[in-house]
This record gives sequence, structure tokens and C-alpha cells, in this order.
Amino acid sequence: MKTKFLSMFMAATAMTFAFTSCSDDDNNEVASKMVSVPLSVDMPLTAQNAKLHNATAVLTNLQTSKQYTSTSFSFTNNQWVDTINVPEGTYSLDIKGKISYQLDDTTEVVSDVKSHKDNMNVVYNETGLAQAEKVALNTYSTKDGLVISEIFFTGTQTPEGKQYSSDQYIMIGNNADTTMYLDGLAIVESDFLSTTKQDYTPDIMEKAMTVDAVYVIPGNGTEHPLKPGEQVTIACNAKNHTEFNSNSFDLSNAAFEFHDTSSDPNNEDTDNPNVPNLESWTTFSATYFTMHNRGFKSMAIARIPISYQQYLTNYKYEYSYELKVRDMVFPMSSEAYRMPNDWIVDAVGLGVTEAHEWNVVSSTLDAGYAHCGKTTSDKSRYGKAVVRKKDATTGKWIDTNNSSDDFESEAVPFYLKK
Repeated sequence: MKTKFLSMFMAATAMTFAFTSCSDDDNNEVASKMVSVPLSVDMPLTAQNAKLHNATAVLTNLQTSKQYTSTSFSFTNNQWVDTINVPEGTYSLDIKGKISYQLDDTTEVVSDVKSHKDNMNVVYNETGLAQAEKVALNTYSTKDGLVISEIFFTGTQTPEGKQYSSDQYIMIGNNADTTMYLDGLAIVESDFLSTTKQDYTPDIMEKAMTVDAVYVIPGNGTEHPLKPGEQVTIACNAKNHTEFNSNSFDLSNAAFEFHDTSSDPNNEDTDNPNVPNLESWTTFSATYFTMHNRGFKSMAIARIPISYQQYLTNYKYEYSYELKVRDMVFPMSSEAYRMPNDWIVDAVGLGVTEAHEWNVVSSTLDAGYAHCGKTTSDKSRYGKAVVRKKDATTGKWIDTNNSSDDFESEAVPFYLKK
């Protein structure tokens, strides 16, 4: 009996303690004064007159981890605003949503945006209204974390000293902490040359990259996983090049290859049936794709959120410029395609030291450039690559959006390392 009574007493005491503790927490929260926190957001600089869609703001109390959410952003006094009611305390703020804006008179772009802010002190005052919090929204890719880890564009030389460019390749690495999927990733090349600066009209550089080649990795979204820290090779020609040039290497086991249908029966693209082909959306070549072997053109990877047909129909870019030759001026016009900067996951500016005149992408994508060769006719460039550096502490690829700092120029390529 004593044992039974003692057990009942201890259980009752525990229940009372638990009830009291819960009551104290509830009373503390009730005792905290509620404060209205006004929020306003600044749109990305590249998005003029942007509209905000499906935005969610979450304030997380750093002491209790409790979250307070609002989804009621509205356009008032030329800005997008919302208000969240929370108890006094210190919070972190996260905002996610989508924006839409006009790239030009006919083309609308839709991009994901987000923002984060730490250590917001929400303090009650007599008005019950906290200081307004203003945050800047930034575009991002929902599948970010991928980087261009190496570009081998120079080709090699044969034992006879002849140029051999069929062994070009680009490598893509996963810089995230989780598995990423390559399905749908686009590999694009610039139309403009870093060695020839022109005043192109209309000037769209701060909104889009001008491209002349777009190739997309096939897949349904989960067919091509890439684990953290891993990288894959995309070959211009996925074959064993040592069979044609003993100074080259074997790319027959590349993850993907560029492949085109040539209009010239005497100059057709070879196809490795064991290596998946990239989907060719558009290309400048009438035969098959090759990179500029002196690096006059820059490269990027992108996530295109629309179909092949929509892209080709709506993103054509017609431009004009004046070609100056000595004392003569020739009006010129041409066309390519636009790749909105907001869709670009990573860009690498390329050039030649002596002849570099400008970056052909916005400085927000790349503020520098990497190179192989000091002059346009520098034969020492053969067998060299631009290779992204790694952080010695984290082991991750360095990505500061400045290829002059992020890449080792004139480096030994992956396939020529002993």
C-alpha cells in the first residue's frame, strides 16, 4: 500500500509540475506585448517595374524558435509591403517568392527571389508599431550550387605540331552540400567576343547575356544526380582522342557530349552511342559545335524555366552596331538569343591578356576573366585549361563571381594531370 500511494503521489506531483511549467510558458508569451512589424522590399536592380507573386515572409523568434508567417504583400505607394504581428523579441526574417518583369516590350521574365536578415530586434512602443524593416530581394536559382569547375578550350597539338581541337570539354561541379540534378541544365556560349568591344544597340547586358549557342542536358528532373563535391565532363567529342593524337586523352567515358546534325556531309559530327547527347537548342555552327580555342567567347550554365519552343520564339535578340575600319564606318546588324541574367547559375568570362577589351557578361555575373595565352597567337596555350580553385579549408570550389580570382589560368587540365 505504501508503495502504491508513493507512486500515485509522485505521478501527481509530476503532472502538477508539468502543468505549472506549461502555464508559465504560456503566461510569458501572453505577457509579451504584441508588435506590428512593417515590411517593405526592394526589387533586384535588373528588374524594372517588377511585380511580386506568392511571397511569404517568416519571422522566427531566436529565443523560442516559434515562427510567424504572412503572405499578404501588396503594392502601396510604389513599393511592396506587408505587416506581421509578433511578440517583442529578437528575430530572423526570411522572404521567398517570385517576381515578373519585362525584359523588353514583348518579353516577360519570371524569377525566384529571396532575402534573409538576422538579429532583428522587435521592441514595443506606445504606437504598437515597430520600426519598418526594409530588405532587398535577390534572384536565385532553385537548383543553385552548380559551378563550372574547368574549361578546356585550347585543344592540344599533335606530335607534328598541328592544332587539334576535338578534345575540348567543360566540367560542371556540385558545390552544394546536397545532391543536385543536372537534368535541364543549359550550357551556353556568348555571341560577343571579349577581344572586340562594340556599342551594341539595344544594350541589354545588365539584364541578359547575348548567346549564340544553347545546349541542354536531357532528363526528367531526377535522372542525372551529382553528389556534393563531384564533377562531370561534357565533351565536345566523347571519344578516345589518343587514337588520333598521342598528345591528347580519352574522353570516351564523358558524362555527356555536344552533338549536332551537320549540313555538310563531308564534315559530320561523330556520335558516341554510349554517351548521352546534349539537346541542341540553337547553335551558330552549320556543322558542329566547338569552343573558341583562344577563349574569345565566354561560357555559362543556366536554368531555363520555359520550353524549347517558347525560348526560341520569345528570346531572339536583334542588335545593331557600327563597325569602324580606319576612317570608314559600316552600319552592321545581327541577331542572337538572350539569356536573362536571372536564369544564369554560373558564368565564366574568358579572354586573352593582350587583346582583352571587355567582359561580355554583366559584372554581377563575372567581374573578371580567366585566360590561356598572353597573345592571340600564343602557341603555349595548347594543352592548358582554366581551372576553378578550391578553398583549402572547406574543400569547396571558390565562387566570388570574379574569374580573375576564382580560376587558375593556364592550368594543367584534369585529363593531363599525371
